[in-house]
Amino acid sequence: MIQINNLKQHNEPFFAQYEAKFQSFLRNGYYILGDEVRSFETAFSNYIGTQHCISVANGTDAIELTVRALQLPQGSEVITAANAAMYSTISILNSGLKPKFVDISADGYNLDIEKVLAALTATTKAVIFTHLYGRGTNLDSLKKELSKKKVFLIEDCAQAHGCRIGDKKMGSFGDIATFSFYPTKNLGALGDGGAITTNNSKLFQNVIELRQYGWGKKYHLKEMVGRNSRLDELQAAFLNTKLPHLDKFNARRIEIAETYLKGITNSKLLIRKWNNDGSYVAHLFPVEVKDPALRPLLAAYLGENKIGCDIHYPVPDYKQTPIKTLFESTRLENTEDRCNKVLTIPCYPELENENVKYIIEKINKW
Repeated sequence: MIQINNLKQHNEPFFAQYEAKFQSFLRNGYYILGDEVRSFETAFSNYIGTQHCISVANGTDAIELTVRALQLPQGSEVITAANAAMYSTISILNSGLKPKFVDISADGYNLDIEKVLAALTATTKAVIFTHLYGRGTNLDSLKKELSKKKVFLIEDCAQAHGCRIGDKKMGSFGDIATFSFYPTKNLGALGDGGAITTNNSKLFQNVIELRQYGWGKKYHLKEMVGRNSRLDELQAAFLNTKLPHLDKFNARRIEIAETYLKGITNSKLLIRKWNNDGSYVAHLFPVEVKDPALRPLLAAYLGENKIGCDIHYPVPDYKQTPIKTLFESTRLENTEDRCNKVLTIPCYPELENENVKYIIEKINKW
């Protein structure tokens, strides 16, 4: 079976280094917010190009703590996309705020900037912009317009580690940005993990407090009630091991994606092109079945031919069972189109060329 991801194969080259890190960790006796965490936060902020990085327990916590760090009035609107599996929406709702869904672009997967600007109201206090599938968007113009209206821009970079526009990496465009280090990410831990990057010292300090109960100093809450959301010291050690290899991993992902783009010619499918400039790091490789009724048939066919696939993501947030009654009038044409048509196929650094060729051959024969 060609898996949609092969994490054992991905991590095998690092086993000896992981074991050495574990032995050092075990003997050090400092297991929470130690040297490995501090080292990773410094290295990752340098890599992204921001002044600050705060590591947290997972990517969803990263979004929620970021939203809370803004200290917005209860009931404020936060604009977000609806095609990214509820992570941002959950964080908005858990913070006592109101998600406002805006459609994605007609020719892509990320929020339509013009529609975001048109959707702003007096109660809109933040925008969460997700760089979905590792496809980055230049947010300079959006940030400029939002700043005029005192609306915060949050980047969700969970799928965009190392993605860049020119020399500027995703995670350095907004007021603040969030990352996930779930094992399948372009930079993945061996468990959960997340991080927040920013150049805003006030937001940095707020997140520092929120990730550890709200402490200003030990056992003393300062302004906010926080939670326990700390990156594990051992996971930080693993991430420190892998970070220097991230650009190499991304280059291989892009190479595979370009081979798919050139090789897949089945007329029943659509593959949306990208600029070959580093703005796509191929976290996922989506193909679209032009007739949504055929998607389950393609998925079954791939399974029969021992090719893993998945749907990222099948249900718009506003149609999810717990909240759909709140958004009965919401209909986003492009969002629903992608949710009905997208199927993702294997695209990870260790995928062999012969497997890529096999996948292309089978898809073209379908």
